[in-house]
Amino acid sequence: MKVTLLEIFFVVLVVIPLALLFYRWSSIPETIPVHYGLSGQPDRFDDKRILIWLIPLVLILSYTVLMLVPRIDPKNRVNYSQRGYLSVRLAVSMFLSILFSSYIVSLTGSWNFSRTVSLLIMALLIVLGNYMPVLKPNYFIGVRTPWTLESTHVWTTTHRFCGRVWVAGGLIGLILQLVWPSLSLSFSIGLVVVLAVVSVSYSYLTYRQHNSGERND
Repeated sequence: MKVTLLEIFFVVLVVIPLALLFYRWSSIPETIPVHYGLSGQPDRFDDKRILIWLIPLVLILSYTVLMLVPRIDPKNRVNYSQRGYLSVRLAVSMFLSILFSSYIVSLTGSWNFSRTVSLLIMALLIVLGNYMPVLKPNYFIGVRTPWTLESTHVWTTTHRFCGRVWVAGGLIGLILQLVWPSLSLSFSIGLVVVLAVVSVSYSYLTYRQHNSGERND
């Protein structure tokens, strides 16, 4: 893999939250929220020193896994220049970078972190849904069910349908979040669960229909 400007940008996305953490460290309270309930309110607290290893671990691990996907994909369907792979990797990397940066800022000010999470989830759904139709069958990215991995036809049909559904769901969720800021984090989580169930169910139904058609032929 060549070191490109895009790869440097991925590294920068990892560095931004780490630099922000270092810059704001002295302003962060000794005790911080480390878990938020579905209401959006913190329900568990810990010493701030947990951030020293937790944030770098998640960022570096996610960067490494996403970078290695083309090399470890058994189907060899993912490559570094593939538009779908790059778009998904960029979306996830930006999501994590903005998520942790927002969290750090919320620890030292009045920033509403749970609302940021909700908006980020909706934006991520829109971006991922937009590029789902161009994803080729693989074991790491997309709607990976036994039925989509079994059949290229099922994979393609499922991702075309789910791409539209995810974009529509993300747009509706984003609009609702902007119109009603009081919506709790549970709304965003619930929407993700619904979309996941719809995606899995559609892949199974498509598989059944496809196999039934082959037997009739």
